[in-house]
Amino acid sequence: MIQDIFPHVFNNGYHPRPIEEGDLLLCFQGDRLLLREVGEGSALPSLSELKAAYPALNENAANYLFSIDKIGFFAMSGDELAEKPGFCLRDAAIFREFEPAHLAFGGITAVQIWRWMENHRFCGHCGAELCPSQSERALRCPDCGLTEYPRINPAVIVAVTDGDRILLARGKNSPPGRYSLIAGFVEVGETPEDTARREVMEEAGLRVRKLRYFRSQPWSFSDTLLFGLVCELDGPDEPSVNLSELSEAAWFHRAKVPLGQSLISLTQTMIRAFAEGTLP
Repeated sequence: MIQDIFPHVFNNGYHPRPIEEGDLLLCFQGDRLLLREVGEGSALPSLSELKAAYPALNENAANYLFSIDKIGFFAMSGDELAEKPGFCLRDAAIFREFEPAHLAFGGITAVQIWRWMENHRFCGHCGAELCPSQSERALRCPDCGLTEYPRINPAVIVAVTDGDRILLARGKNSPPGRYSLIAGFVEVGETPEDTARREVMEEAGLRVRKLRYFRSQPWSFSDTLLFGLVCELDGPDEPSVNLSELSEAAWFHRAKVPLGQSLISLTQTMIRAFAEGTLP
Protein backbone atom coordinates (compact mmCIF):
# COMPACT_ATOMS: atom_id res chain seq x y z
CA MET A 1 0.00 0.00 0.00
CA ILE A 2 1.07 3.58 -0.49
CA GLN A 3 2.47 3.93 3.06
CA ASP A 4 4.60 0.78 2.80
CA ILE A 5 7.90 2.45 1.91
CA PHE A 6 10.45 0.11 3.57
CA PRO A 7 13.46 0.34 3.64
CA HIS A 8 12.80 4.10 3.65
CA VAL A 9 11.73 5.61 6.98
CA PHE A 10 8.95 8.17 7.43
CA ASN A 11 9.88 10.55 10.25
CA ASN A 12 6.68 12.30 11.30
CA GLY A 13 7.97 13.96 14.46
CA TYR A 14 7.46 17.70 14.41
CA HIS A 15 10.91 19.24 14.62
CA PRO A 16 10.84 22.43 12.51
CA ARG A 17 14.13 23.53 10.97
CA PRO A 18 15.29 25.82 8.14
CA ILE A 19 15.20 24.35 4.66
CA GLU A 20 18.44 23.07 3.13
CA GLU A 21 19.53 22.88 -0.51
CA GLY A 22 18.83 19.15 -0.88
CA ASP A 23 15.42 19.22 0.80
CA LEU A 24 12.26 18.82 -1.30
CA LEU A 25 10.03 21.87 -1.65
CA LEU A 26 6.42 21.62 -2.79
CA CYS A 27 5.05 24.92 -4.09
CA PHE A 28 1.25 25.03 -4.25
CA GLN A 29 -1.17 26.98 -6.40
CA GLY A 30 -4.61 26.11 -5.14
CA ASP A 31 -5.10 22.37 -5.60
CA ARG A 32 -2.05 22.00 -7.84
CA LEU A 33 1.67 21.87 -7.11
CA LEU A 34 4.81 22.64 -9.10
CA LEU A 35 6.77 19.58 -10.17
CA ARG A 36 9.96 19.13 -12.15
CA GLU A 37 9.57 17.50 -15.57
CA VAL A 38 11.77 14.46 -16.12
CA GLY A 39 11.34 12.89 -19.55
CA GLU A 40 7.70 11.87 -19.77
CA GLY A 41 7.30 11.87 -15.98
CA SER A 42 7.53 14.23 -13.02
CA ALA A 43 9.71 14.56 -9.93
CA LEU A 44 9.56 16.44 -6.65
CA PRO A 45 11.89 19.46 -6.94
CA SER A 46 14.63 20.25 -4.43
CA LEU A 47 15.25 23.72 -3.10
CA SER A 48 18.41 24.07 -5.19
CA GLU A 49 16.57 23.10 -8.38
CA LEU A 50 13.79 25.60 -7.71
CA LYS A 51 16.23 28.40 -6.88
CA ALA A 52 18.08 27.80 -10.14
CA ALA A 53 14.82 28.10 -12.10
CA TYR A 54 13.21 30.82 -9.96
CA PRO A 55 15.96 33.12 -8.59
CA ALA A 56 13.44 35.29 -6.72
CA LEU A 57 12.10 32.32 -4.72
CA ASN A 58 11.68 33.24 -1.03
CA GLU A 59 12.94 30.13 0.74
CA ASN A 60 12.20 31.70 4.14
CA ALA A 61 8.49 31.11 3.41
CA ALA A 62 8.98 27.33 3.31
CA ASN A 63 7.20 25.39 6.07
CA TYR A 64 8.77 22.21 7.44
CA LEU A 65 6.42 19.21 7.24
CA PHE A 66 8.34 15.96 7.93
CA SER A 67 11.23 13.93 6.56
CA ILE A 68 11.77 10.62 4.81
CA ASP A 69 15.16 9.19 5.70
CA LYS A 70 17.17 12.42 6.03
CA ILE A 71 15.41 14.39 3.30
CA GLY A 72 13.11 17.13 4.58
CA PHE A 73 9.77 17.87 2.95
CA PHE A 74 8.74 21.52 2.92
CA ALA A 75 5.74 23.39 1.49
CA MET A 76 4.92 26.98 0.58
CA SER A 77 2.60 28.99 -1.62
CA GLY A 78 3.77 29.13 -5.21
CA ASP A 79 1.20 31.55 -6.58
CA GLU A 80 3.91 33.75 -8.11
CA LEU A 81 5.71 30.84 -9.82
CA ALA A 82 4.63 30.41 -13.44
CA GLU A 83 5.13 27.22 -15.40
CA LYS A 84 8.26 27.22 -17.52
CA PRO A 85 10.33 24.66 -19.44
CA GLY A 86 11.27 21.93 -16.98
CA PHE A 87 8.55 22.78 -14.45
CA CYS A 88 4.81 22.09 -14.59
CA LEU A 89 1.74 22.32 -12.38
CA ARG A 90 0.08 19.00 -11.58
CA ASP A 91 -2.96 17.83 -9.62
CA ALA A 92 -2.38 15.80 -6.44
CA ALA A 93 -3.93 12.76 -8.13
CA ILE A 94 -0.56 12.29 -9.86
CA PHE A 95 0.69 10.62 -6.68
CA ARG A 96 -1.53 7.59 -7.34
CA GLU A 97 0.97 6.50 -9.99
CA PHE A 98 4.08 8.45 -8.99
CA GLU A 99 7.52 6.86 -8.80
CA PRO A 100 9.47 6.10 -6.71
CA ALA A 101 6.88 4.86 -4.24
CA HIS A 102 8.34 6.47 -1.10
CA LEU A 103 8.21 9.89 -2.76
CA ALA A 104 4.61 9.27 -3.85
CA PHE A 105 3.74 8.71 -0.20
CA GLY A 106 5.73 11.78 0.84
CA GLY A 107 4.11 13.90 -1.84
CA ILE A 108 0.49 13.08 -1.01
CA THR A 109 1.16 13.35 2.74
CA ALA A 110 2.57 16.82 2.13
CA VAL A 111 -0.58 17.68 0.17
CA GLN A 112 -2.74 16.66 3.12
CA ILE A 113 -0.82 18.82 5.60
CA TRP A 114 -0.73 21.83 3.26
CA ARG A 115 -4.47 21.52 2.56
CA TRP A 116 -5.13 21.56 6.30
CA MET A 117 -2.94 24.64 6.78
CA GLU A 118 -4.62 26.51 3.96
CA ASN A 119 -8.13 25.61 5.14
CA HIS A 120 -7.43 26.74 8.72
CA ARG A 121 -5.80 30.12 8.28
CA PHE A 122 -8.15 31.89 10.70
CA CYS A 123 -9.56 31.04 14.10
CA GLY A 124 -13.07 29.60 13.94
CA HIS A 125 -13.84 31.10 17.37
CA CYS A 126 -12.63 34.71 17.20
CA GLY A 127 -11.44 35.18 13.60
CA ALA A 128 -7.80 36.01 14.35
CA GLU A 129 -5.07 34.67 12.06
CA LEU A 130 -3.67 31.35 13.26
CA CYS A 131 0.04 30.80 13.79
CA PRO A 132 2.05 27.56 13.57
CA SER A 133 2.84 26.05 16.95
CA GLN A 134 6.54 25.75 17.74
CA SER A 135 6.10 22.63 19.88
CA GLU A 136 3.63 20.41 17.98
CA ARG A 137 1.97 20.00 14.62
CA ALA A 138 -0.85 22.43 15.26
CA LEU A 139 -2.11 25.92 14.49
CA ARG A 140 -2.75 28.16 17.47
CA CYS A 141 -4.77 31.34 17.85
CA PRO A 142 -2.65 34.09 19.48
CA ASP A 143 -5.75 35.87 20.78
CA CYS A 144 -8.06 33.23 22.30
CA GLY A 145 -5.73 30.24 22.44
CA LEU A 146 -7.80 27.91 20.23
CA THR A 147 -5.64 25.09 18.86
CA GLU A 148 -6.35 23.38 15.53
CA TYR A 149 -4.84 19.96 14.78
CA PRO A 150 -4.61 18.30 11.33
CA ARG A 151 -7.92 17.01 10.07
CA ILE A 152 -8.16 13.21 9.88
CA ASN A 153 -11.45 11.58 8.87
CA PRO A 154 -11.95 7.97 10.11
CA ALA A 155 -13.63 5.66 7.62
CA VAL A 156 -14.16 1.94 7.05
CA ILE A 157 -13.55 -0.36 4.11
CA VAL A 158 -15.74 -3.47 4.44
CA ALA A 159 -15.16 -6.84 2.80
CA VAL A 160 -18.47 -8.72 3.02
CA THR A 161 -17.92 -12.43 2.35
CA ASP A 162 -20.14 -15.46 1.92
CA GLY A 163 -17.97 -18.55 1.64
CA ASP A 164 -16.12 -18.27 -1.67
CA ARG A 165 -17.97 -15.10 -2.65
CA ILE A 166 -17.27 -11.46 -1.92
CA LEU A 167 -19.59 -8.46 -2.34
CA LEU A 168 -18.20 -5.81 -4.67
CA ALA A 169 -19.80 -2.47 -5.39
CA ARG A 170 -19.53 0.23 -8.03
CA GLY A 171 -20.00 3.86 -7.06
CA LYS A 172 -22.56 5.90 -8.94
CA ASN A 173 -19.78 7.90 -10.61
CA SER A 174 -17.46 4.95 -11.27
CA PRO A 175 -17.04 3.64 -14.82
CA PRO A 176 -18.33 0.14 -15.69
CA GLY A 177 -16.03 -2.60 -14.46
CA ARG A 178 -14.37 -0.57 -11.71
CA TYR A 179 -15.41 -2.28 -8.49
CA SER A 180 -14.53 -1.60 -4.89
CA LEU A 181 -15.75 -2.55 -1.42
CA ILE A 182 -18.50 -0.99 0.66
CA ALA A 183 -17.05 2.06 2.43
CA GLY A 184 -18.15 4.97 4.56
CA PHE A 185 -17.13 7.58 7.10
CA VAL A 186 -17.46 6.99 10.82
CA GLU A 187 -20.20 9.18 12.29
CA VAL A 188 -20.26 10.84 15.71
CA GLY A 189 -20.76 8.26 18.47
CA GLU A 190 -19.96 5.26 16.27
CA THR A 191 -17.26 2.62 16.44
CA PRO A 192 -15.77 1.44 13.13
CA GLU A 193 -17.70 -1.81 13.59
CA ASP A 194 -20.98 0.12 13.99
CA THR A 195 -20.14 2.06 10.84
CA ALA A 196 -19.50 -1.13 8.88
CA ARG A 197 -22.87 -2.63 9.84
CA ARG A 198 -24.69 0.62 9.05
CA GLU A 199 -22.97 1.25 5.71
CA VAL A 200 -23.54 -2.29 4.42
CA MET A 201 -27.22 -2.04 5.34
CA GLU A 202 -27.65 1.48 3.92
CA GLU A 203 -25.83 0.85 0.65
CA ALA A 204 -26.61 -2.82 -0.07
CA GLY A 205 -29.49 -3.76 2.26
CA LEU A 206 -27.57 -6.67 3.79
CA ARG A 207 -26.94 -7.77 7.37
CA VAL A 208 -23.47 -8.89 8.44
CA ARG A 209 -21.87 -10.66 11.39
CA LYS A 210 -18.46 -11.72 12.74
CA LEU A 211 -16.68 -8.45 12.05
CA ARG A 212 -12.91 -8.63 12.36
CA TYR A 213 -10.02 -6.27 11.76
CA PHE A 214 -7.74 -6.63 8.72
CA ARG A 215 -5.48 -3.59 8.44
CA SER A 216 -5.51 0.22 8.48
CA GLN A 217 -4.24 2.84 6.05
CA PRO A 218 -3.66 6.60 6.04
CA TRP A 219 -5.25 7.83 2.80
CA SER A 220 -4.18 11.43 2.34
CA PHE A 221 -6.09 11.89 -0.91
CA SER A 222 -9.21 12.46 1.24
CA ASP A 223 -7.64 13.24 4.65
CA THR A 224 -8.80 9.82 5.78
CA LEU A 225 -7.64 7.08 8.15
CA LEU A 226 -9.10 3.85 6.78
CA PHE A 227 -10.00 0.79 8.87
CA GLY A 228 -10.24 -2.42 6.87
CA LEU A 229 -12.85 -4.80 8.30
CA VAL A 230 -13.90 -8.27 7.17
CA CYS A 231 -17.32 -9.74 7.93
CA GLU A 232 -19.73 -12.48 6.89
CA LEU A 233 -23.19 -12.31 5.38
CA ASP A 234 -25.94 -12.78 7.97
CA GLY A 235 -29.21 -13.60 6.23
CA PRO A 236 -30.57 -13.22 2.67
CA ASP A 237 -27.92 -12.56 0.03
CA GLU A 238 -29.79 -10.44 -2.54
CA PRO A 239 -28.41 -6.85 -2.46
CA SER A 240 -30.86 -3.98 -2.38
CA VAL A 241 -28.79 -1.18 -3.88
CA ASN A 242 -29.10 2.40 -2.68
CA LEU A 243 -28.91 4.16 -6.04
CA SER A 244 -28.01 7.47 -4.43
CA GLU A 245 -24.73 5.82 -3.34
CA LEU A 246 -24.04 2.96 -5.77
CA SER A 247 -24.63 1.99 -9.37
CA GLU A 248 -24.56 -1.71 -8.53
CA ALA A 249 -23.51 -4.31 -5.97
CA ALA A 250 -22.91 -7.95 -6.83
CA TRP A 251 -21.37 -11.16 -5.54
CA PHE A 252 -18.18 -12.43 -7.20
CA HIS A 253 -16.73 -15.91 -6.82
CA ARG A 254 -13.14 -16.02 -5.60
CA ALA A 255 -11.88 -17.28 -8.98
CA LYS A 256 -13.62 -14.47 -10.90
CA VAL A 257 -12.87 -11.44 -8.76
CA PRO A 258 -11.89 -8.46 -10.98
CA LEU A 259 -8.46 -7.32 -9.81
CA GLY A 260 -7.06 -3.82 -10.17
CA GLN A 261 -3.50 -3.26 -11.33
CA SER A 262 -2.43 -1.09 -8.41
CA LEU A 263 -2.14 -2.18 -4.79
CA ILE A 264 -1.54 1.27 -3.28
CA SER A 265 -5.04 1.31 -1.72
CA LEU A 266 -6.42 -0.75 1.14
CA THR A 267 -9.46 -1.59 -0.98
CA GLN A 268 -7.49 -3.29 -3.73
CA THR A 269 -5.23 -4.98 -1.19
CA MET A 270 -8.26 -6.54 0.52
CA ILE A 271 -9.86 -7.62 -2.75
CA ARG A 272 -6.66 -9.32 -3.88
CA ALA A 273 -6.22 -10.97 -0.48
CA PHE A 274 -9.70 -12.50 -0.83
CA ALA A 275 -8.93 -13.72 -4.34
CA GLU A 276 -5.74 -15.34 -3.10
CA GLY A 277 -7.41 -16.88 -0.06
CA THR A 278 -5.41 -14.86 2.48
CA LEU A 279 -8.16 -12.60 3.81
CA PRO A 280 -8.81 -13.62 7.45
